[in-house]
Amino acid sequence: MNTGKYQWLELPASKPSAFNSSFSVNYQYQLPTKRLVNFEISNYKNGYVYPTSDPDLFKVKFRSNRDLNVCFLTAKTLQPKLNLCYGAGPSMRFSFYYQDTASISQASLNFSANEFSQFSLGANSRISLEYSPVKWLTLFTQMQLAAFVYVRNASFYSNKLLFDPYFKPAQFNVPSRFDLSLRFGAGINF
Repeated sequence: MNTGKYQWLELPASKPSAFNSSFSVNYQYQLPTKRLVNFEISNYKNGYVYPTSDPDLFKVKFRSNRDLNVCFLTAKTLQPKLNLCYGAGPSMRFSFYYQDTASISQASLNFSANEFSQFSLGANSRISLEYSPVKWLTLFTQMQLAAFVYVRNASFYSNKLLFDPYFKPAQFNVPSRFDLSLRFGAGINF
């Protein structure tokens, strides 16, 4: 399991604020050939709130990625309780991008929103160090690179062109075909 940093927003936003969260669940199974199969479901969200010249008006930008990864791993024993695992497999991603301009004034509550969704297929590669101090517990750190070769707009009504100028200040790199992540976690062996 992987959990990220949570930061809650305070409104009205007098300065840029950010919200980030990530969460993933892994299941790893050892095949009779001593190779490992790892299944992972992860959810990553981040958003930004930007103030404008009007103190009651702010801009919101948000994205969410839901990934499903399968990785076929080879484990090499470095020490009796320390393993190096590496491998590759297929990846699938569902992405949602959203931007909004909203007013928080009670006299004039308004907003204008744009959104679009994407479906992506690709591959991932992973290398990890796994340490098992006791038989039922594994501590790990892993680096994963995902590359998406097929990206398809999943929303009938969405238009990515509306987002390009607006997402540049937020450094969203919409859409990104590459994802590099460094993860730390603990696993329960059963």
